[in-house]
Amino acid sequence: QGRMISEIKTSFQKACIRAGLGAEKKVPNPNNKRGFTRLYSGLRWHELRHTFASWHAQSGTPPQVIKELGGWSSMQMVERYMHLSPSFTASYANNILKGST
Repeated sequence: QGRMISEIKTSFQKACIRAGLGAEKKVPNPNNKRGFTRLYSGLRWHELRHTFASWHAQSGTPPQVIKELGGWSSMQMVERYMHLSPSFTASYANNILKGST
């Protein structure tokens, strides 16, 4: 609408609502000058970081490279963000049997 974005969180939530990836509910709040508080539920920016790290890991990107690309300060944070799907993990379950035959 030609206005500057002053708060990325609010802008991201509004975009998610327009895309059908979130919803907003007004809850009465007498302490707020408007008389209500907006509560958002849906996709959060934070979840995109999990997806980024997980998809990179499952595509074979080394964890140290994921750390640099994602801007994490420690490998512990990368491990916290990477989630491997059960099917991806299962694909390695028989590796030891393949090498011993």
